[in-house]
Amino acid sequence: MQQKYQDSEKLLSELPINLRDQVIAKTHGEVFKKIKFFWGRSKEFNNAIVHELKPINLGATELLYQQGDPPEGIYFIHAGKIKLWVDTNDFVKDEELLRAIHEKEMRRKQENNGEDAVQKPSLKAVIQYTEGGYFGDSDIFA
Repeated sequence: MQQKYQDSEKLLSELPINLRDQVIAKTHGEVFKKIKFFWGRSKEFNNAIVHELKPINLGATELLYQQGDPPEGIYFIHAGKIKLWVDTNDFVKDEELLRAIHEKEMRRKQENNGEDAVQKPSLKAVIQYTEGGYFGDSDIFA
């Protein structure tokens, strides 16, 4: 798929600008209509940015990236949906609660003959993006 994408990019770059605009409008028009990010933007802007779009297809259980990974781009949802999951263990700010968790972990360590107790992630879906949505822009432009 990546080779096919690169070949089409090369072909587009060799076309005269007015013909390239027509091809882009025909092949990417549905994306421009469906994705909110492109609404109200100029044809010139959309045609310029479309060259940077790279298709990604994910299965239902595949990860796009993990918490803590550096942002790599803006993701546009053309079809389907994607959820943003966070490990709530990473967001505990209450000092008393942290102390209680630490004490509980120390007791577990003693009960396990000195072996560290493994803290299991506590995952929670916080946002769901659906067709026409996009995310990553606040990370890229921050």
